[in-house]
Amino acid sequence: MSSLNSGLVVEGVLASRVAADGGSLEFSDARQVVAESCGKLPLDGKKILLIVPDSTRTAPVGDVFKSIHAEISGKVAALDVMIALGTHPPMSDEAICQRLEISESQWKSDYGNVQFFNHAWDDPNALVELGRISPQEIEKLSGINVPILPDEYYTVRNSIKILGQDQYQVDWKLLRAIQTKDSEGFLRVEPFEGGSVIMYQNLVTPGSSMAGLLRGKAIEQMRETVTAISAHVEKKKATAPAELQKNVQSFRGMISGTSKTP
Repeated sequence: MSSLNSGLVVEGVLASRVAADGGSLEFSDARQVVAESCGKLPLDGKKILLIVPDSTRTAPVGDVFKSIHAEISGKVAALDVMIALGTHPPMSDEAICQRLEISESQWKSDYGNVQFFNHAWDDPNALVELGRISPQEIEKLSGINVPILPDEYYTVRNSIKILGQDQYQVDWKLLRAIQTKDSEGFLRVEPFEGGSVIMYQNLVTPGSSMAGLLRGKAIEQMRETVTAISAHVEKKKATAPAELQKNVQSFRGMISGTSKTP
């Protein structure tokens, strides 16, 4: 496992380990984190539900699942898995096995007592309302720090579309903001000479004439972001090509239900 850090939260017990600068965590490191965490909990005879993200998110889910199963399956009454779908379509048993990095035959043999569940987010009878977050609170959570000017709080609607083979575009449109009058733009990614080219456009109608002073800083930050993305991908190509390919496949799976632009 080549992620730079690993964390686990179980009933209030937080376990985390960070690799040395420039290094990465191995599977044995993650296994030790899981063992230390589970060892602190009175799990004997308990029914455990492990909640994992669906295939639209990248994470070493298989390694974590196998580690937890190895540590506690012999002492708990049940260990089952629920897929956190958000509002995505449910996953088949085959897809869940792929997510957990096991074969269907392994599921039946090595993990035969583990049940798979999809989160029934679209079934009102399966949900309990704990509270609501108002639009005002959402806007507060969307705040950004703006140099010189007062901090901005805004709500944006994003959408993604497929332009062609390995060609994608994310569009956004400002819905409301405290200061900014309007904003819309896109980020497009297309293949180019064995790599990719990123095109970015963001048209902003500011609420203050002072905003023009920040134009240079905004362009600089965008360049830094693109450079950081490029450096990260090149590093993954050199040090963790399998993980990079898995990330690409997860992204393709995430947008597989997106309609193609004619």
